[in-house]
Order: sequence, then C-alpha cells, then structure tokens
Amino acid sequence: SPAVYMKLGATGVLGDYEALERIEIPSDVTDLPACTFASFPVVSLTATNALTHIGAKAFYDCSRLVNVTMDSNIAVISSEAFAYCSQIAELTFVGNGDTVIEADAFSYCSALHTVSLDGVQVIGISAFCDCTALEDISISNDTYPVSIQDYAFKNCTHLGTADLSSNINKIGKQAFAECSNLSNINLGA
Repeated sequence: SPAVYMKLGATGVLGDYEALERIEIPSDVTDLPACTFASFPVVSLTATNALTHIGAKAFYDCSRLVNVTMDSNIAVISSEAFAYCSQIAELTFVGNGDTVIEADAFSYCSALHTVSLDGVQVIGISAFCDCTALEDISISNDTYPVSIQDYAFKNCTHLGTADLSSNINKIGKQAFAECSNLSNINLGA
C-alpha cells in the first residue's frame, strides 16, 4: 500500500507524494524553504520547537490540509505560506513574542473560522484577507507591541468579534475593511 506519512529529513522530502497525508517536521529542521510542500495533498502538519522559519508558499494551495500544529519558536511565517489552504478551520498559534506573520500568509483560507494568536508581533498586509468563514479572532502579546498591517483581515465577511491585546500599537488602513458582520472589537482582551 502507498505511504501516507512523510517525515522531512535533513536532505529533503522522502516518501510517496501522491498518497501523502501527514507531515512531521523533526527537530533537526529549522528552516522550511519556499514552496516545499506547495499543492501537496497533505492533511496534517506537525512542526517541532526547532522550526523557526516557514518559507514563502511552503504550504500554498494544500487544499486538503486540515490540522496544523506548530510550536512557539517560529519567528517568521512567510508570505503566502498557507494561502489557499481551503480546509484549515482553526488556527491557534503561540509565538515567541516577536513572531512575524507576513503578507497573505493565510489569505483565502476559506474554511478558517477561528484564529487565536498569542506572541505575534506583526500581522502582515492581507495576512488573513478573504478568509470569508472567519468569525472570531483573538490577538494577544504580553512581550512586544503588536502591529496589524493594512488589509490584514479585509473581506472576512463573517467576522463578528475581534479580541485585541491592549498592546496594539498599530492598526493599518482598511485592516478590517469589508468585514460587514463585525460588531465587537474588544481592546485589552
């Protein structure tokens, strides 16, 4: 039977790509290069504490990706790293205080309905743009001021509640544009 599990090794990706369902990134991998798993049929991702950087489009258009578990040492989630991952429903991420989520990192994740970010310092331009199922967001950081860049949550048409840290130092232009159901923004949550 085909392999349904893949472990990323020091020399690259091993396994049967067509039947890939689960990826585990081991402790000796600190940097995941751009486009590493773009458009792979992966369902589950587990990243260890050693991973500090997820490259641009690393999981771009992984339309079957549902479960994402990442530990706190990730410093950068690069642009479009998880864009168009249409099955991710929840994102809970605890960063190291100065984590940066770059532009469009989770844009067009159409099933994403809950986002909880702790220890993220920058939420990039259009980082969650067009996540049309997104209903609730929670953003906190006790270590550094948080910057929500332009268009970060634009067109999240189902967004109803945004619980934001009292440590927010910037909310960019049109960060919540076209969020037609947004009824509560709680600062200091």
